[in-house]
Amino acid sequence: SSRPAAGRPLLRPRVFSDFLSVCLLCVWRFAAAAAPGGAERAARKEARAAPTMPTGKVVRWVTGKGFGFISPDDGGPDVFVHSREAGMLDEGDRVSYKEKEDRMGKGKTEATHIRVLEDKAGGRGGGGGGGAAAA
Repeated sequence: SSRPAAGRPLLRPRVFSDFLSVCLLCVWRFAAAAAPGGAERAARKEARAAPTMPTGKVVRWVTGKGFGFISPDDGGPDVFVHSREAGMLDEGDRVSYKEKEDRMGKGKTEATHIRVLEDKAGGRGGGGGGGAAAA
């Protein structure tokens, strides 16, 4: 039968308490986001928490092959970049990127999530590729 036994509550007190806590938390988050400026505050908080991406300059780009190298601003070794991750770049473009292990498994780094900050002509970039982020 679907009825609880006599003298037994339908929900145990601990389960009901947990359920109520989750409901109140959801209502509180919704109210905070819906408040004037709530979404902007949340976005600023998330941006502060996010680590900054390394930046560098494209020092070599082989157009016919669709790959090149980025010289990091921190002076580390050049980072390989493929056109499938960045679209087409030009030598001299300033970019930001994330690093990942190269796809060949040789322990080198490869750039992904590339964003053009400034093209070689000095203008602001439109974002480049983005690899998995664009998918």
